[in-house]
Amino acid sequence: MKYAFKAVEAICIVLLVVFIGYMAGNTGNSNKTPEEIEAAVTQSMDMNGLKKADNGAFRTQFGYDMGEFAGVVYYKSESIMDVREMLIIKLPEGNDGEAVSEKLRTYTDEKAALYESYAPDEFFLLSNSVIEVKGNYLFFCVADEAAVAYESFCDAL
Repeated sequence: MKYAFKAVEAICIVLLVVFIGYMAGNTGNSNKTPEEIEAAVTQSMDMNGLKKADNGAFRTQFGYDMGEFAGVVYYKSESIMDVREMLIIKLPEGNDGEAVSEKLRTYTDEKAALYESYAPDEFFLLSNSVIEVKGNYLFFCVADEAAVAYESFCDAL
């Protein structure tokens, strides 16, 4: 009986070490390209009036250069009164996305303050925007179907 207990204890310790090793190595990072994820997300959204933006528009809007990241897909509205936009960033190794997430929160808060008094629909979209980091990807969306787009993003990873 004494030896059976020691054997069970040893097996538990080995399993615990294997589990901890697995969890330490499992970062949740995706090997998918931003374009693969883009395809899934754009199918779940109404893309009418949204246009894929270039590096200049991205830099103007957020203050970052696309080259700072491992990949960027950015769509923004063609109309100045339409706040809809969608951003997928593949973060470079060692970047947890916290600084970018904080910048996006500030961006949406400031934009919401501008729209609050005269464009309640746009204010609502900004107030319900999605800013999430999952593994090595950041997702930002301001749209009616932001939650559905985020689900598609997660499924695509």
